[in-house]
Amino acid sequence: MFDILFYVIENYLPESRPEPRALACKLTAVGFAEDDIAAALGWLQQLDALAAVQTHGDEVAAGGLRLYDRRECDKLDVEARRLLLFLEQAGAIDGATRELIIDGAMVLPGDEVDGEALRFIVLMVLWRQRIAMEPLILEELLTGGGGEQLSH
Repeated sequence: MFDILFYVIENYLPESRPEPRALACKLTAVGFAEDDIAAALGWLQQLDALAAVQTHGDEVAAGGLRLYDRRECDKLDVEARRLLLFLEQAGAIDGATRELIIDGAMVLPGDEVDGEALRFIVLMVLWRQRIAMEPLILEELLTGGGGEQLSH
């Protein structure tokens, strides 16, 4: 699934946002497996659904401290949580966007989301929400701050 998200990041960020059916056709044409396409597009639909019903808006105080429950700590490793803190402190995301990113990570299959996987999720959330990214933040997300390009 992350291969597909990486492809979408490379080919559609930041402006373009194709319809799911057109995106599925393009992904099939470039050789991705139908099961993987269905999983990735399903996750993107879940992300959109989470954004549509997001209830974190008013209760997320600016500058507040985010405490993670046990389930979130088990799913998001320390590097992932550190990335969220960095993005919020840098002003790249607000509390409501952070919560949407966490919600998106929590619905991913698998046991743990590491920092690299969370960078994909952050890029997808910002893209789906049409949130502008500062060039340095985008570079941080694409390279992880270490100069290495985001890989799949």
